[in-house]
Amino acid sequence: LEIEQLLCKQPWGIRRIGIWGMPGIGKTTLAKAVFNQISGGYEASCLIKHFDKAFHEQGLQRLLEEHFGKILKELPRVCSSTTRPSLPGDRLSKKRTLVVLDDVYNPLVAEFFLGGFHWFGPGSLIIITSRD
Repeated sequence: LEIEQLLCKQPWGIRRIGIWGMPGIGKTTLAKAVFNQISGGYEASCLIKHFDKAFHEQGLQRLLEEHFGKILKELPRVCSSTTRPSLPGDRLSKKRTLVVLDDVYNPLVAEFFLGGFHWFGPGSLIIITSRD
């Protein structure tokens, strides 16, 4: 309920919410509950559990293909692992998208993965859970 109130107070644009705290207090449970409750109101949505672990095990290209490829109905293009990924931003930027990244250790990796938050359309919401 408090998250819904927080969302109503945020300006229309790309909204970001961070949920942080000690392990085991319910950050993931809360993020999943919010995702399940509101994802139907978005044109596209994805939830990535254990984001940092998935990013390091699968790599940027595979995560982008797995999650954003589904949203866009086409595979994203990535220049290389050291350059910023390139997605068809014109298609994604028109979509109201919900993204949940669970268990983020490094916010810079999350921001890199999300294209610096510029890929998403107005009204999009990004929720990140972290221990820090």
